[in-house]
Amino acid sequence: METKMTFNLEDEIKIDVNNLNEELIKQPSLIAYASSVYSTARRQHQQLKLDLEVYQAKLGTDIRRNPADYGIAKITESAITNGIKEDKMWEELSSRLLDAEQDVNVISGLLQALQHRKDSLFNLCSNLRAEAAGELRLKSIEQLKLEADENK
Repeated sequence: METKMTFNLEDEIKIDVNNLNEELIKQPSLIAYASSVYSTARRQHQQLKLDLEVYQAKLGTDIRRNPADYGIAKITESAITNGIKEDKMWEELSSRLLDAEQDVNVISGLLQALQHRKDSLFNLCSNLRAEAAGELRLKSIEQLKLEADENK
């Protein structure tokens, strides 16, 4: 059920400023892919959380029914909580839940970075348009001067 991330964060965020058209074309695909991975990671995290809650409830019930099996002489909420936390399977599920939460956080960060990437792409393209317009204006002014010099 676990999904391993198969992309390099740095490579996915990097922008090739010499190929902005290609970067603009691939941006939606990157966001779609990262969103899909995020959705899968969230689902796995939620499933592990549910699995842990169910296991914890069953274990708590078993501890209440058979306290001696867990080395508990007097049943108290504290003793039950400690018995649950000492269980190896509970520790394993808790560890897997933490790993799944980390995956969700990393992929969430990737989605945020891809949004910043999109904004950067738009700014770079806007800057190029402005530069191109400025160059055209300069050429027009230079052309006008040349024409004026020719007419003298």
